Amino acid sequence: MQCDVLIVGARCAGAALATFLARRGVSVIAVDKSALPSDYVLSTHTVHPSGMAVLDELGLGAAVRSHSPEMRTCRLDWHGGVLDVAFPEGQGEYCPRRERFDGLLQDAAREAGALLLERTTVRALLRDGARVRGVEVEDRAGQRLTIHARIVVGADGRKSRVAHWVGAEEQLGYDAPRGMYWGYFPAPVGWGRTAQYPAGMYICREAAATRVAFHTDGDRLLLGALPLPHELPRFRADPLGALRAVLRDDPLLREAAHAEPDEAVRGYVGERYFVRRAAGPGWLLVGDAGIYKDFLSGDGMSEALIQARGAAHAIAIALGSDEAGADRALERFWRSRDVSSVPLFFHAQELGALDGAVALNRAVFRGIAARPDLRERFARTFARELSPFEVVGPGFALACVLREVVAGTPSALGEFVRRGKRVQGVMRDLAERRRLLAELT
Repeated sequence: MQCDVLIVGARCAGAALATFLARRGVSVIAVDKSALPSDYVLSTHTVHPSGMAVLDELGLGAAVRSHSPEMRTCRLDWHGGVLDVAFPEGQGEYCPRRERFDGLLQDAAREAGALLLERTTVRALLRDGARVRGVEVEDRAGQRLTIHARIVVGADGRKSRVAHWVGAEEQLGYDAPRGMYWGYFPAPVGWGRTAQYPAGMYICREAAATRVAFHTDGDRLLLGALPLPHELPRFRADPLGALRAVLRDDPLLREAAHAEPDEAVRGYVGERYFVRRAAGPGWLLVGDAGIYKDFLSGDGMSEALIQARGAAHAIAIALGSDEAGADRALERFWRSRDVSSVPLFFHAQELGALDGAVALNRAVFRGIAARPDLRERFARTFARELSPFEVVGPGFALACVLREVVAGTPSALGEFVRRGKRVQGVMRDLAERRRLLAELT
């Protein structure tokens, strides 16, 4: 069996990439070890405006909007610094359930001409020296099949076997500071559109507690808590009781938490966040296989869709080139991904840090909340029109911090100094990644 591109994994990144490629006339086979579609139990599922733009290019945006309520406002409550971010018309957030969402992507890939093989597991890569030439798979009946391909793409998630087999080295890796437990509850009447419930999307950090709420399909709320390591035994022993105990402390979530969830509470722990090398001779990594951010940023699905679009362009160039040119095209995708996404990786790390700059972030959020122009700039980060590090300058942040110091929180100044050093490090890292990209253009 032979194709131009073999994709391992046929969910958010893999199915979207298969669609983009097949519509270009590329011969594509995507394999997935699961039955398709199926609910992905270890994923919350928000899509930012940047991801919705890709879905519109795929012709799937209207289908998502028809079943998932638009979240026009996101409320961020950082230790008492409350910031309501209103999205521009047509640029709302959505939280589609994965089974239907993945099914839309998979159907689009099939309609474009891609072949999807479900319940098919990749057992090995085919190699010619260092170059990947295809895969050996095992189908649902236990039969082995060899598939030759010019390019093999790993879209098989954070525990990517493709990444393991090709030895894709990890950069910037660190262990997750929290777990995640969530359930699906009936939404209170008026959620996201009343004075009592003004935001469809809600993220709150208060002392040690972190809570989230996203309006999802069927007028339900995805309600979640991010327990610290010492809290995990309690959540494992009684997931619903522990989740409710955290949610009931929040006036916005208390009513919803009293309702009965539609299904069992889900959870996972022990994650690791990383940036991996994403390209090599005959292979490419997309989505969580290549870069996996703290889930508090809610950026995973949008990242996967954006990468699928960029990878399709790079692969099209690679298929029209000799092997040296193909390798160069795939490396350009990798380096471009880093320039676009690594600052967001650093930002997600800041959001989830156990020793986060509490007083500094509270002060800056309050400062942004008081300025309509800065609220608009903050909203643009969800569309990837601005980096989170570009919303405000150091002068504005310092003025916010000094007000916090005068109000009786001197720790804000030390946090400002430490964050300034970190931002300088991020900028140095980004400059080096831009240099590496420039060498390829």
